[in-house]
Amino acid sequence: MVNNMDEEINKIINDNSLNYVDNLILNNHEISILDRYDIDYKRCVDMKDLIFLLEDYLNDIEDNELEEILMSISERDYYKNSNK
Repeated sequence: MVNNMDEEINKIINDNSLNYVDNLILNNHEISILDRYDIDYKRCVDMKDLIFLLEDYLNDIEDNELEEILMSISERDYYKNSNK
């Protein structure tokens, strides 16, 4: 039981670990979903470019996972780039 719980905790930590991909900051979970949808996030020059790409993609389809990623990335971009 404890070992299984440790594995779950490690998976959650791993999924939420932030990765820097050029000028993007994404967690493993976001990367896996973007990869699954064949969204070429690596060609984006910054977070705003990725936000635009996702919004454009979501104009054609409705997907809760991608909408959640869009919200998360938008929030991360706001806190990273806004003057405090």
